[in-house]
Amino acid sequence: MKKTDIFKASIILGLCLITISANSQNYKVKQVLVANGGAYSFLGNYITIGSFDPSTKKYTLFDSVTGGSVTQVLIDSGYAYMATDSYLVKYNLANLKRIAITKCHELRYLAAYKDKIVATIGYDQTTTHLKIFKKSNLSLVYSENKAPDIYANGITVVGDSAYIALQGQYPGYNDTGRIAVEDLAHQKFKRVITLDTTTRGISDMFVNGNTIVGVTEYPYSNITEINPAAGTKKIIQVSDIYLPFDLIDDSLYAGFNNGVGGYDLNSNSTKLSIKPDPFYAAAALDTVNRLFYYTGSSFTKPTKTWIYDYNNKAIDSFKVGISPEAVAIEYVDKSGINEPGINADNLVLYPNPAGTSLFLTGINAKNAGISIIDITGRILFNENENMVEGQMTQIPVSGLGNGMYFITIQSSDGTISKRFVKN
Repeated sequence: MKKTDIFKASIILGLCLITISANSQNYKVKQVLVANGGAYSFLGNYITIGSFDPSTKKYTLFDSVTGGSVTQVLIDSGYAYMATDSYLVKYNLANLKRIAITKCHELRYLAAYKDKIVATIGYDQTTTHLKIFKKSNLSLVYSENKAPDIYANGITVVGDSAYIALQGQYPGYNDTGRIAVEDLAHQKFKRVITLDTTTRGISDMFVNGNTIVGVTEYPYSNITEINPAAGTKKIIQVSDIYLPFDLIDDSLYAGFNNGVGGYDLNSNSTKLSIKPDPFYAAAALDTVNRLFYYTGSSFTKPTKTWIYDYNNKAIDSFKVGISPEAVAIEYVDKSGINEPGINADNLVLYPNPAGTSLFLTGINAKNAGISIIDITGRILFNENENMVEGQMTQIPVSGLGNGMYFITIQSSDGTISKRFVKN
């Protein structure tokens, strides 16, 4: 499974509808990437990745690599990064061309941090549990091997810290849940957060405000909420939860009883659920169109990705490959964001998720118009700044509600936009 790019859903009721202009429809789903792990064999197997265009309703394969499984496809700033059991691969989403590939045994989950990709490492018979690569060419920056367990799984990044789920040595794992903390700014191991036996086997993890949320699939089935600053934790017993894929507005989206749905962390209840016929393998939530993209599991023959609305109604489907194991959605601004002139890949947002302030660096732009826009198209912040590469431009965001936003920079050299999360 994977962590996908997420979009904050907004519901505007009553008189609020009057305030929404045509700009509220600026954002659309450009494409949906589905990566296929291939046949259930490690001999001569190929992993494939393809793009589904919602406007033409066509799914087209655009690359293949050798390997046995796919863990995640991460979309970040116009590029896609695919994690397989053997390789880390980078693609340009504008033309779907492969830009870089690097061999990495037992690659698990990915997270973006400034100009780097942070990756967890599974069972590779070494003590390495974390590797950090340059985004530009996927060259290795450094490896971390100081955690006491071998098998690492889910990861989430908060500010300069990476939180990594540790599962011990396969196949026995450990008897206690553990999370390693890495200082990414100084490239050093910080500490291990020790939990208990019921949190053993955490798979993927997400940020939710001040807490980190992890899902334990085996041998227990529960949700763990951890507040690293306060040193507190909360364990919620949930029946048959597995393969989480998004956390939006205090709702964790995952598999439940052979379907997928959202679990409300405030009310401790499932708020919506869809139950397609095929056994759940991977999913992504399209919050612009309020749809689920859902893949069924097949280890021997090509299958489909199904599209469902929030009311469990089948909308459409398209054929994919064998064992579709990762889904990721690319959102774009229909008004022409990311025009030539300024390199969007050079713009660094820090920290992301942001708390009270968002810092921008990496580009030169005189008298740049900086705007923050929400999903409805409302401009919540607008200011002009002289941006200098190597210097930080500070933007206050404490007044924003938690969720997903766009920050747009417009100058005489062009316009670029990037997403960030406010927690």
